[in-house]
Amino acid sequence: MSDMAHLDHEMPQLDARMLEIARYWDSLRGDRAVPGRVEIRPTEIARHLSRLAILARPRAGTVRLRLVGAHVMNRIGMELRGMPFRALFDLDDRGTAMAAAEAAISTPAVTVLALSSGEGPHAALEGHMMILPLCDTTGALTRAMALYSEVPNWKAAPYEEPGRLRVTGTWVLDIPEVGPLLPAGQSDAPNLRRISQRAARDLAIAVAPDADIDAPAMPLQAPKVGAPTAAPILRLIEGGRS
Repeated sequence: MSDMAHLDHEMPQLDARMLEIARYWDSLRGDRAVPGRVEIRPTEIARHLSRLAILARPRAGTVRLRLVGAHVMNRIGMELRGMPFRALFDLDDRGTAMAAAEAAISTPAVTVLALSSGEGPHAALEGHMMILPLCDTTGALTRAMALYSEVPNWKAAPYEEPGRLRVTGTWVLDIPEVGPLLPAGQSDAPNLRRISQRAARDLAIAVAPDADIDAPAMPLQAPKVGAPTAAPILRLIEGGRS
């Protein structure tokens, strides 16, 4: 991430997609810590489904992709069914991304990752990923919903192919015991706190690595970023409703 140090200090602004999903999640939560996975109604967030993924954390150090939107798969350029969450990210950034996912699900809290594209002085903000925790049917904190949201008019550089995401910073938004996550009419997140590189590193060290994280990727047929697709916008993985 050293080549992107000039992006590292930028506080993320919650865009319209992130605000809508955060407020939808919060409306399901009510006065609880988190809503349940089964409470999510795809028809109520239909226009964002292609950018969403459902994560499962069966045990500490293991976070997997259960449902994945078509736009996310096209952006990464590979089949993601059953893959570890960290497989979305560059090798150097996997620990940071996993620490953010672990913090979101186990705390619980909402975490935000800043993503970049390009390299060196040409690095530019690509967008953000927001991770919102969910509980399973037993009430255990083992699920999360992740939203990938690119900045307006973003497109990969001509020399770049679909590939892994690069992380330039991570932030956490505490879930209030009383009141909404984001006050009505407010577009920023006043309680957003930076996860320091040291804290992220300590969390990453505490995360046990997935055994198959370096399994070879399965490329999609002729992946095209943002291309329309006739396939379902969410791909169901066995057991994905739980």
